[in-house]
Amino acid sequence: NDYSDKEILMKAVISIDHILERDHLIQNLEAVLSIFDDVTLVTFCHKEGAVLGGIETHKIYSSFLSRIVQTKEEFYKKIYTLPNTATRFTIKEDFDVYFSLSCGFAHGIEVNGRKPDVTYLLDWDSWENDLSLKGKLFKPYVNKWRLQALRDQQNIFSFSKYCTHFFQSEVIAPAFNAHDYYYVRELPAEHSPKYFFLDEQTTTKKDLLKVISLIEQSPYELLVYGNNKFKLNHDSFGEQITFEKTHCESGQSELIINSYGVIDMNERGFPVATYKGYACGVASLVLDSIFIGEYIDSDNSVVISSRTDKEILSGFDTLATQSHSVNREELRRRALKVNPRILKRKLVAQIKSVLNQN
Repeated sequence: NDYSDKEILMKAVISIDHILERDHLIQNLEAVLSIFDDVTLVTFCHKEGAVLGGIETHKIYSSFLSRIVQTKEEFYKKIYTLPNTATRFTIKEDFDVYFSLSCGFAHGIEVNGRKPDVTYLLDWDSWENDLSLKGKLFKPYVNKWRLQALRDQQNIFSFSKYCTHFFQSEVIAPAFNAHDYYYVRELPAEHSPKYFFLDEQTTTKKDLLKVISLIEQSPYELLVYGNNKFKLNHDSFGEQITFEKTHCESGQSELIINSYGVIDMNERGFPVATYKGYACGVASLVLDSIFIGEYIDSDNSVVISSRTDKEILSGFDTLATQSHSVNREELRRRALKVNPRILKRKLVAQIKSVLNQN
């Protein structure tokens, strides 16, 4: 067959680590879903109704973990179960192609005994800080399984050159919906930020508590955005710390635009929090990592070398001072370059190539 149409009009299975909340993984799944004509989803755990939109209209197969896992943090505490669980997926539907959208685990899922024809790694190990004691104990076993699953595959793509430290893959930038966040070309003269913005969804509890502690030692304020996934007692913090429940992207944009900048302590996965800021023309405070240059604009961001108190406090001062002088248009342009259309176009080309070879 010559798969030359714009989309691939065939039946597909897509495996994904989890369907638990609307996050960057779900954004990328929505982009991939539009490639195929008919899709069945398989996942380790699915929380019904947690993700609104077209995803729930597809047939979704999940494992026993759906009965005991409600959050990503709970999922990561159960990773020691995944190697055995991954071999137990049997579906009724016929399918022509099997695509895996993996954050480090889904590519190991075998569907009716079949391994993925094409795998896209959206993450590799940014979840390691969320492991339980048992998870840490079984980490070598799980890593061996994850890597072996990739060695058994030929068509592997990943979100970053960071992944090439662990396995061979071609890099394709992921999807990020920058158009969902609004951008004000000219800020009013009276614009006066008072706080830093921190996205709870993209940080660890340890980093969140450290940033809060340091903010309380500084003259600044912090807005923590999220639904309190760490179950913190908000009343135990002082007036410098504000907690804001999640809004639509428009409401989130307003909060970001009115900040000095975004604090993003993620140093392994795609810098989602930073890109929310970029989409709004706002800079970020980030840790030095391989993503500098690849995804993070070092000229318009504050890069610190470590998590020491001195480095972070100095980063607060620098970000606050530079907040009025960053190239906001350049940040917005950078965010727009990482979009679903580009990811879809590149994956379609790769999948067609694989199918024509077969």
